[in-house]
Parts: sequence; C-alpha cells; structure tokens
Amino acid sequence: VAQNKMIKAEKIKNISCTVYISNMDTKIDENLIWELFIQVSPLHSIYFPRDPVDGQHYGYGFIEFCDEKNLDYALKILNQTKIFNKPITINKLNKFSNVLNVGANIFIGNLHPDTNEKLLYDTFSNFGTLITSPKIIKSYTKNGIKYYGLLTYNTFEAADCAIYSMDKQFFNGNIINVCYSYKNRSNEMHGSLVERLLYENRKLYYNHELKN
Repeated sequence: VAQNKMIKAEKIKNISCTVYISNMDTKIDENLIWELFIQVSPLHSIYFPRDPVDGQHYGYGFIEFCDEKNLDYALKILNQTKIFNKPITINKLNKFSNVLNVGANIFIGNLHPDTNEKLLYDTFSNFGTLITSPKIIKSYTKNGIKYYGLLTYNTFEAADCAIYSMDKQFFNGNIINVCYSYKNRSNEMHGSLVERLLYENRKLYYNHELKN
C-alpha cells in the first residue's frame, strides 16, 4: 500500500469532505488516484480497503479533501473519467449513506441501440447515487439483438424512485421497462424485504465504522 505524508492508508475522518470512488481497475493504486485528483483540488488522504491476504483493493475507496469547497468541482471534472479503459464512479459520502452494494440493482429493458452509458448515468443519477457505472449489454435473440442496462443505487429508496418514474416511459426513442434485476443464478429479484432489512443493519454498522 502506498504511504507518504499525503497518501494515508487509514479510515476517513471528515465524512463531509469525503467522496466514494468505485469501479476501479485492479491496476489502479493510491499514487495514481492522488496524482489525478491533486490536479483539481488539495487532498487530505486516500483510503483503499484491501484484501488482508493478497493486498489487492476491492475496486472502491475513499478520498478525503482538505475542505468542501473544491469537492463539487472535482466531482464534475473527474466523475466517469476512464482509467485503464474503465470509467471511475465518484459520489459524495455522508454519514447517512451506505455506499456498499446493498442489492438496489435495477434492470432497464428495451433500450434503443444508440443509448450509451453516459446517457443512462445522466438520466438515472437524478434519482439518487449510483455506486457503479451503468452497463449496457447486448442480448442475441431469435428476434434480433436486444439492448438492456444494469444500474446499482446506494439505497432502495433511490431505486424505487427510478423504477416508479421511468418504467414504461419513452426514453431515447423506445419505451423502456425498468424493474429490479434478478439475482445471479436465481429466480429471485433484488429489492426483497430481506435485503431491505439487511441494508438497514449494514448501514448502522458501516456508519459506526466510519466514525471510529
């Protein structure tokens, strides 16, 4: 883990000055992120949670700024920047948010072929914080190629709002279908009562960890 006077492998102290960065390639390290972000704002510290066995980060981390005034500017400039051909996702962090994947995953069906990830992000981020970059997937069927999208919010409230607002709506030339996605290798959809209860428990634990 990179360590010097400015890059600190420690937990974040000031949540109001902190952003959550995700969708990071495994080749990204603290030094690279530091050099990128320091171009737009002074930084206090960077924290990448890592596997205790192999030392590899989990694809997400936390960046603490020296103050709040440049945080919004950094978000505007650097969000969705591609590093090693993967767009990083950057979101504000606050003491009430749970930035880990809680299961608030939604499916967007019948996308127009011209729809791209940037358009999905710009549209669906209006309903809440997206913790991963949107993905568009091609599905080859006997009736031709179908396009669908996958999104993950940090809360079920945001996902519920997106589904309520966008399902069966006209979007970029097509009427889209928006619902919770199915869990991997399962007929069960995300957004269940069990997932929501687990989310509330994890949020309490996670916020406690950040404060200590």
